[in-house]
Amino acid sequence: GFSIPAVINVKPEQRIWNSSLALIADYERTRLIETTGINERRIAALNSIEKYFSYGIDKLLQQCNWDALNIDVVICITQTARPSIPSVACVLQGKHKFRTDTLCFDINLGCSGYVYGLQTAMALLNSISNDKARAIVCCGDLSSLLLAPDDATTQPIFSDAVSITAVTKAPSHNTVYFNTSTYGEGRNAINTETIGHKEVMRLNGIDVFNYSVQYVPPHINQLLQYAEMDIPQVDLFVFHQANKLINLTIGKILNIPTYKTPETLSLYGNTASASIPITLDHNIRNSGNMPNTMVLCGFGVGFSIASALIKTNEQITTFTYEWQ
Repeated sequence: GFSIPAVINVKPEQRIWNSSLALIADYERTRLIETTGINERRIAALNSIEKYFSYGIDKLLQQCNWDALNIDVVICITQTARPSIPSVACVLQGKHKFRTDTLCFDINLGCSGYVYGLQTAMALLNSISNDKARAIVCCGDLSSLLLAPDDATTQPIFSDAVSITAVTKAPSHNTVYFNTSTYGEGRNAINTETIGHKEVMRLNGIDVFNYSVQYVPPHINQLLQYAEMDIPQVDLFVFHQANKLINLTIGKILNIPTYKTPETLSLYGNTASASIPITLDHNIRNSGNMPNTMVLCGFGVGFSIASALIKTNEQITTFTYEWQ
């Protein structure tokens, strides 16, 4: 079995409010906030995802009382590595002095990346003979690096944050099921183009909505069918925080009560692959309860979808820090 001892989230200190966004007229701001659910966003002071991952790793090692020399796998999921070479995981290996035989590599994925990271980490841990093998999964993006200052479609949506998750082999009764799907015809719903010397993100909101509501509900139903479970048997559904309209529509299609679909859009905006662990932490802290059965579902850029059904009797310790 596997255990998730801790999740560390790192959000930048700087806040930007959509209510004062100069790109959009007053009446449009109100409608945009109502539709997306996004009131404020976080913008990183540093342009290095590695620094935020490193800060989170320090907090994680401290919280778990882990020694860097006992880490077997380090995975970094990001699409905003600057520079792109060498991989962020290799830089972190040198900085934190992980063993030279520790598996260290990056994964280029966005909104679905957190679940992909968990699945990859668990598969690799299962291949290691050590019954106490440990992995660190770093995920997140500094999306602000990709935002064109005059683009009113992306500026109000995307936000910066990262998350660091500890995963370990454990003689527990935890059960995890995964489902992953890729619809490459949706690759242009969110993409980048180079303008001058800057790579900027482009967003087609209608396409993102259509792909999400068309493909995500059956994807989740497939997962539950495989696990021989029904919607009412799941305590919590933690969706990627794309926007309010998308998530409400998915919930309605699946007939999920809104109290089972927590949101953090209003506080943090769309934080890419970090949005699921950030929302899980927010829910645990505000409800005081650790769900025994939960579905995590990330979907977006690619068009990529990944979901996990986790059944556990263990408490996942979660923390969120503000930093630069």
